[in-house]
Amino acid sequence: MLFLTLTLLANIIFSLAENYSSVNDLEIIGETDILQFPGSLEDPGDDFVHLLFLFHISPNSDQEKVKGVTRRLKRHLDRFLFSIFDESTGTPINFIIVTDEKSKIIVHNAINESIGRVLHKKLFYNRIKFVDENWKFPRFKIQYVSYVFFQQKYRKKLDLYREILCPQENVEIPIIDVNEFTTLTKTPVDKSLQGVRIQLSSSVFCPPRYQLDSFYIQFVIVNELPKFIKKMIRLDIDLRLRTDIGLLHDQFSLMNRNEIFGLPKDWPGDWLGLNKIRAWNYLAKVNSSSFSQTGPYQALNSGIVLFDIEKLRTQPDIIAPEYILKLKQEYRYIPMNDQGGYDLIRYKHPEKVYMIPCQYNYMEVFASKDYEPLVLEYHTCLSKPYIQHFAAEDIHANNILVRYKNLLKLSWWCWDPTWHHCY
Repeated sequence: MLFLTLTLLANIIFSLAENYSSVNDLEIIGETDILQFPGSLEDPGDDFVHLLFLFHISPNSDQEKVKGVTRRLKRHLDRFLFSIFDESTGTPINFIIVTDEKSKIIVHNAINESIGRVLHKKLFYNRIKFVDENWKFPRFKIQYVSYVFFQQKYRKKLDLYREILCPQENVEIPIIDVNEFTTLTKTPVDKSLQGVRIQLSSSVFCPPRYQLDSFYIQFVIVNELPKFIKKMIRLDIDLRLRTDIGLLHDQFSLMNRNEIFGLPKDWPGDWLGLNKIRAWNYLAKVNSSSFSQTGPYQALNSGIVLFDIEKLRTQPDIIAPEYILKLKQEYRYIPMNDQGGYDLIRYKHPEKVYMIPCQYNYMEVFASKDYEPLVLEYHTCLSKPYIQHFAAEDIHANNILVRYKNLLKLSWWCWDPTWHHCY
C-alpha cells in the first residue's frame, strides 16, 4: 500500500511538472560548501545577474539581543529570498553572499525553504487565478564569501569609513530658518537665534547600529572581485521583489557612459528632512531650498545600489575613504551611515550617479503614515511598486495599523485584492 501511494504521488508530481513547462528548465548550477575568498568566485556565465547581499549576525551582543536580531533578520531574509524566486521569469542569478560560518547555516536553510515554498505554490496551485503565467524557475549559483576576510584584510580602512560616515563627536549646526528647524527637530527655538550656531550631537543622526562593518564592506569588496564581474547589484535583505530581478538589472542599460553608481532617492526626504539638518552648514553657503527634496541635493537610499564595476575599476579613488573625507569637509556634511558617502559623491559628481526610478524603492512603512501636502508633493510614488523596501519596519512594529496591514499583506494604496502588486 505504501509503495502504491508513493508511486501515485510521484506520478502526480511528474504530471504537474510536465504540464508546467517552466519547471522543465529548472537548473541549479551548484553551491560552495565552504566560505570563499572573493577572488576565487567562479564565473557562472555571461547571462547571469551578479547579486550581492550580506548576512551576518554580530556575536558581540548579549544572548537575548542576538536572538531578537536573528529573528528579525531571518524574517527579512525569508521574505527577500521567497520574492526573488516567486517573481522570477527565468533570469539566471549568481548569488554572492557575504557571511560567516554560523550565519551561512541560516542563509542555506532559508534558501532551501524558499525554493520549497515557491515550487509547492507553483506546482500544486498553478491553476489558481492569480498565478503569473510568465513565471519560470531561474538557473542560479550560490557562492558564499567570507565576512571575516574583509574584517582582517581591511580592518584599518573599515574603521576609517566608520569614523567618517558615522561620526560620534559633537558638531555645530547653524539655525538658518528657525521655523523649519523647530518643525524638523521638534525643538522650540527663540527667533532671536536666527543665524546663531548651536551645538548638536551627531549621535542623533548616526545610531550605534551603523557602526557595524557590514555597512562599509561594500566600499572595499570592489577591490577583490574577479574580472568577469563587470556589473553587480547590491541589495539589503529588507526588500520584497514584485518583479523579476532582470528588470532591475536592465537599469544598467539606461546609465550613460559616465555613471558608475545607480541608487534610488530616499523617501521621504531622508527620514523626514533630517538630511537637510545634516547639510545646513552647506546650505548656508549655497542657499538652496531644494535640499533633500527634488533638486540636485535629493538624499539617496543605499538599500539598492547598482555598481558598474568595470567603470569603477578605472577610478577606484572615488570611493576611497580619504576622498570621501575630503568631500565631507568641503560640504561640511554630517553623514548618518554608508549612504551619506553616496550623497557626497553625488553632490560633487552628479554625472557619476544614476537615479533609479522610485518604484524600485517603494518605502512601505512611510507609505502607511500621514504627511503634510508639501511632503507628499515631493515624495509620493504613484508607480506600481517593483521593489518594496521595509526600512524601519521594526520601529513601527507596535503600531496597530501597521500590524493589521502586515497581517493582511496589504499596502495602504491597495484595496482591491485583484491588484497583484499589492501582495
